[in-house]
Amino acid sequence: MEAVLYDVCVIGGGVNGSSAAYSLAKQSKKVLLLEQFPIPHNRGSSHGQTRVVRSLYKQYDYAKMSGDSFPLWEKLEEEANEKLLILNGNMQFYGPSHYDELKEFCASIDKINAKYEVVESGNEFNKRYPLFNIPEDTKTIIEPGGGTILASKAVLALQKIFVLNHGVLRDGEKVIKIVPGDIIQIKTDQSTYNAKSIIIACGPYTKTLTEDLGLHLPLQVVRAFPCYWKLKDESANNDFPCYIRTGLPIYGLPSIEYPGLVKICDHHGIEADINYPDDIKPDLEGIKYFIRTYMKGVEERPSIIENCFYTNTPDRHFIIDLHPHHTNIVIAAGFSGTGFKMAPVTGRILADLSLGRTPTYDISMFRMSRFHGVVKDKKSLL
Repeated sequence: MEAVLYDVCVIGGGVNGSSAAYSLAKQSKKVLLLEQFPIPHNRGSSHGQTRVVRSLYKQYDYAKMSGDSFPLWEKLEEEANEKLLILNGNMQFYGPSHYDELKEFCASIDKINAKYEVVESGNEFNKRYPLFNIPEDTKTIIEPGGGTILASKAVLALQKIFVLNHGVLRDGEKVIKIVPGDIIQIKTDQSTYNAKSIIIACGPYTKTLTEDLGLHLPLQVVRAFPCYWKLKDESANNDFPCYIRTGLPIYGLPSIEYPGLVKICDHHGIEADINYPDDIKPDLEGIKYFIRTYMKGVEERPSIIENCFYTNTPDRHFIIDLHPHHTNIVIAAGFSGTGFKMAPVTGRILADLSLGRTPTYDISMFRMSRFHGVVKDKKSLL
């Protein structure tokens, strides 16, 4: 049994756990970061080459957290001497039935003073970006300061700086049991550790660990399938921003990872458990419809299909909270599809909570108490 007493043990080496560990180590705290799989791996939500980064959110809290993350990503780039951000812009399409929603997005990002432009017609947009064929009555909001984060590289950069700041990273080591107390005992399949507080941020595996702590978190695990589609003319100009089609769960990026292939994905996935078979075939009809309807010169058969796990809550908002009976246990979950871009800010919030501080951001919308039946009575935990 290890004699070291850590200030904080972070369970989960994805982007949010790694960001929290990074933030703590930068504050000279004694931190242990545990990841059950060998790094890197594809059994969570943080792997892969790219994620969209943007400030375009209806909810002010998300817009603020996203906007504040950009300079923190840039700082990480400098520290790691690694290119992580590609500011190729972000845009969202709105048909007539979603014009009111467009106004809500504009109002939200006005509050954080983010720059944007509204393109009023499909024809005007298609002239600017010839690979698209959006309808004339479609309006587009373009955020030039948005773009792409190189996902796996960003996670590895956080871990690199964490270790350089004397953080202890142990991968391939699975947490088996957490014993609450003033000093928390963390038992793994290889050792036992002690910490003053812990952060649980292990994506689709969060529910299993928190069940043993008397919580019933309503986390749904789905398998999503990032897809890459070939341009019929590989010399075609695909220099366009990342995009989201409001009303359809479709998003995409230009050719960054694979030359001649554009990334077009269905934001939804197939409900699964973490042992779902790898040979499951995704439903690609929604993406194919989008390609036929809104794009030109893109093959309707994917060249590459990858996969990842999403972990969602019923309302699709995060859980960032303290355990109701053990306030030195921090729980972070439900980030998939939204949380990667905000991880530098989320990491600071989690670090503050683990040190008993009040975060500088309002996290009331992320409390687990918004869900009925999450917490057992205290007697059952003793």
